[in-house]
Amino acid sequence: MINMANKLELYLKEPRLAVVNELAKTLYDRAGLEVHNYPHALWDTEKIIIIGEAEGHRDISLSIAAGLMHDTGVSRGPYKDHSVNGGKNVREYLPGIGFNPIDIEEIAVAVEEHNGLEHISDTSRYLYDGDTLNKSGSHGLRQCEAVGKEFGLDLTGMTKRFLPYFEKLAQKGFYTDTAREIDREMGNGQLAGLELTLEFWKKSDELLRQGNLNEIEIIKKLKGVLNIEDEC
Repeated sequence: MINMANKLELYLKEPRLAVVNELAKTLYDRAGLEVHNYPHALWDTEKIIIIGEAEGHRDISLSIAAGLMHDTGVSRGPYKDHSVNGGKNVREYLPGIGFNPIDIEEIAVAVEEHNGLEHISDTSRYLYDGDTLNKSGSHGLRQCEAVGKEFGLDLTGMTKRFLPYFEKLAQKGFYTDTAREIDREMGNGQLAGLELTLEFWKKSDELLRQGNLNEIEIIKKLKGVLNIEDEC
């Protein structure tokens, strides 16, 4: 049985995807960020492959390319502009390696849309689902912690940033049944993964407002209440 890492390696042997992979790694290494980096892009892309294969994507290579490139915009400007700059990277670097102009534009738009809530193609929707799974459950909370370090945020700062964001994500949900099933598996047995992450930030906000516990005590309490693995 082929595991996902090996399956990704097989896809990346396709010549045009091999070029995209090397390009993406170079751009992420140039940025040198804590979480918006090459391993993050690979994690998302593995989930995109699962989703794309299960849902019957007409050309999964487009979503794989989008997954690899989606955060590369951090290499050419501030994070707030990374989606737009990622689209610029796609349009600048992908011509001439085997993608036709229509496909390049679909990949570029998917990258531009990945951090939003509206998505116009399957390539964009599968990228959104894969990237949103990265924010689910214990794994997602580890990513939140890494983002907090990347942006220099304490628990109060992370809660202010993440609570409204995860409320929007939970309301949006996922496009595909496959992503919803993976999300359930990433939960704690009672809450699905994205619900669990949102609940963490809701309860963090409540405890911070009460002011009875310090940040370390809050995190410890929430891990116990929500049955979250200590490694997160």
